[in-house]
Amino acid sequence: MEAIKKTRIKRSGNQLLVTLPDTFKAEEVDVLIWASNEEATIPQTNLSEELLLWSDMTDEELSFINEKR
Repeated sequence: MEAIKKTRIKRSGNQLLVTLPDTFKAEEVDVLIWASNEEATIPQTNLSEELLLWSDMTDEELSFINEKR
C-alpha cells in the first residue's frame, strides 16, 4: 500500500492542493480530512458502536486482503 502523510495543508476556498511525488503511482486514493488547529473539536464516539455501523466486508474485499497477505 502506498501512503503519504501531509500536515497543515492550506485551503484555497473549497479546494485543497496536494502535490504528490513522482513515485506515487495510485490512480485512486482515499482521503480523510480533519482540522489541524487545536480549537477544532472532534466529537468523541464509542469505537465499538461506530464499528457496528460499518457495512460487512464482501467476499471480494476479503479475497483481495488475503491475496495481499
